Amino acid sequence: MQIQRDKNGAMRSILASVEAAPRERKLQVFEQYCGPVNSTAGTYRAKCCSITATCTVDGVSAVVAWARKARDFLKTEE
Repeated sequence: MQIQRDKNGAMRSILASVEAAPRERKLQVFEQYCGPVNSTAGTYRAKCCSITATCTVDGVSAVVAWARKARDFLKTEE
């Protein structure tokens, strides 16, 4: 029997955790798995699993944008 590997398994797991968290905890959950959300000159940058999202509102919004991009990426991989 051969076990198939999911090359995007880590991304799926992180995305599921971020999406399951309430909005006020999304940033902490993301940073637990992926490290800090960086801020430079008023732009917040969330990067994880080779996907980067930026936002000028706050770190939580950058994480929400990352989750949207990750979800869209995973849809194209199916």
